[in-house]
Amino acid sequence: MTTYDHDYQTDEPHTGLFHWYLEHRAVTRPDEQAYTYSPLGLVNATDETATWSELNEEAGQLAADLANEGVDPGDFIATLFPPSPHYAVTYFAAAKLGATLVPLDLRGTPTEHQYVLDATSPAAFIGARQFRETNFEAILDDVTAFSDIETTYWLAEGYRESLPDQSEYQWTIVDSDGTVDRSTTAGCTDPDTALLVVFTSGTTGDPKGAVLTHRNVVFQGTAISSVWDVSEDDTVLVHLPMDHVGGSTELMGSAIVGGSELVFLDAFDPSAALAQIEAHDVSILGNVPAMWGMLFNDENYAETDLSSLRVGIVAGQAPSEDILRGMAEAADTAVTGWGLTETGGFVTLTGLETPVEEMLETVGRPFPGFDVRPIDDDGSFLSAGETGELVVRGDGVMERFLADEHNEDAFVAEEWARTGDLGSLDDDGRVRLRGRKKNMYISGGYNVYPPEIEDTLTDHPDVAQAMVIGVQDDEWGEAGHAFVLARPGSELDSDRLDEFVDDHLADYKCPVDYTIESELPLTSLGKIDRQALLENYDLNPV
Repeated sequence: MTTYDHDYQTDEPHTGLFHWYLEHRAVTRPDEQAYTYSPLGLVNATDETATWSELNEEAGQLAADLANEGVDPGDFIATLFPPSPHYAVTYFAAAKLGATLVPLDLRGTPTEHQYVLDATSPAAFIGARQFRETNFEAILDDVTAFSDIETTYWLAEGYRESLPDQSEYQWTIVDSDGTVDRSTTAGCTDPDTALLVVFTSGTTGDPKGAVLTHRNVVFQGTAISSVWDVSEDDTVLVHLPMDHVGGSTELMGSAIVGGSELVFLDAFDPSAALAQIEAHDVSILGNVPAMWGMLFNDENYAETDLSSLRVGIVAGQAPSEDILRGMAEAADTAVTGWGLTETGGFVTLTGLETPVEEMLETVGRPFPGFDVRPIDDDGSFLSAGETGELVVRGDGVMERFLADEHNEDAFVAEEWARTGDLGSLDDDGRVRLRGRKKNMYISGGYNVYPPEIEDTLTDHPDVAQAMVIGVQDDEWGEAGHAFVLARPGSELDSDRLDEFVDDHLADYKCPVDYTIESELPLTSLGKIDRQALLENYDLNPV
């Protein structure tokens, strides 16, 4: 089996500790810019920049204050921030202390926040009072578990001035020359300490809290930095939600491990994103397909100078050929990959030289340190070319789920994490996805994988997004109901779509029903929300 034949090229020691990278840069590159931020949606925030030493100092101050308030290693710290310096400071403060950060969903309801806070019982909360028109403080006032949190910090005027000196947290694990020193620290020195809890979307049952360690997050940053050559010469736009691995581990993790400058965009707006890319020479841009589409369709796109873009990344959903080719035109190279919350982000990555044609068929190879195998329903490993549920092991795999009941069927042979994704490996070790195991349905005796139908639907010029859900059907036993998000101004109808799909797919794969809308419920990453469809439409799902 072929894997990537290279290691992460750096003289830096791999401590496995996330905050070491910040502290190391604060010593070796103290006056270089760490981030730029211009608030778009965060109320009571101002334009700001900071050097690595300034970012480290503020994180140390917050860590010291949290320690003074009684927050201990192993405690949970809840936070509610968009992508911003405030989140970064909180992230690193928790890392220094050995506490575990619990990012809340900006779009979460009181019921959803109650579930997460009940599951974690945080010792502290740090967050923003308001984001655009949403009053977080008012929402959290309706959350019983929030009132049980002993220490709360709200973003407000004078917040920074109230923080104490760093005291013993000034250099947690770094000597004055930037090397590792664990001998005199009061902070976290164990890379297997829990750093983040990221809750899965909960498309079946309650959301599951994946516990990610320092080692997991650093491994993710190392993988991306290695394969896609992320370094101190790069500038990364950080704009994906912080309660997802896309924001907290993939973008921030790779930027911090690689030593890149961060540009925070706290709310995704295509015009604002284009302006930030041009103004700050952003070289690394990662989006879900829907975000790339919004950029390409923005009225300012053609006039924006994108010459700084070196790598365009797409993940979270299979991209269309149009999206991939648009990315390849916008950036020097387009890349993709596959992963999940339980692995801290990417498991497989395509190389910088991978052609678009190959990315339409594969999501790349596992990064060294990850093993990927397909298994059958009995848990037996399958051979190359055979399709089964993909399982993963390696340093990036989560420590566990928070709730014991969620761990009962999470692993195979104790070390292989189930992904719920169906796929195969070819003779060169490339992973080919077939869809979600739980979303597959059997129509006329044939296995049907919704992503294949969704890809066909989105090839239609009037379709922006599509999602297919398996439903009970009198004729086929099970069949597909397609939800289609139409492009503005289009005149789509089910007859046209049926004719289009019939020309491209076998009859048993063609949906039996279509719901065509100009608006559909979306997730925070801009994808059609499957759970919301199941809740809001009268379906009889398989």
